[in-house]
Amino acid sequence: MAPLGTVEFFKDSFRSQSENKQSTTKVGFQPLMDNPILWDQFQDLKNEVEKIINKYINQKYVFTMSWFVSYDKGGKQTPHLHQEGDVDFSGIVCLIGDKKSGALCFKNRKLQMTQGDIVLFNGGEVHWTEEAILPKSILAFDCRYVG
Repeated sequence: MAPLGTVEFFKDSFRSQSENKQSTTKVGFQPLMDNPILWDQFQDLKNEVEKIINKYINQKYVFTMSWFVSYDKGGKQTPHLHQEGDVDFSGIVCLIGDKKSGALCFKNRKLQMTQGDIVLFNGGEVHWTEEAILPKSILAFDCRYVG
């Protein structure tokens, strides 16, 4: 899977950047990349994600941001939300992980994601992950409606 290989390739190079004290990623890394879901090598993944989105969203949209996050054992995401006003909806694709990889949490629900799962949600809603017992890698994205 090309995205997973990319995450692992950049892991050591970007680890020091992701240990920024202001980052919501803890015990893991989030490489600074410019919207990788739009990169040519990830076209197949983008097409699959769009198929899922188009089942639920009946408006034109664009990917405004996307990024990889890889959690080591003990990794988690602290509570946060995405830029209100700039994001109409957000999503997460689980590239590697299982039910011990830290649930995605919202105020009133908890989702255990496994490899291949895609979750769409309101990015303006506060969300976080539980601590991962096993490593996990994801692709997260934000979208905005157009037209």
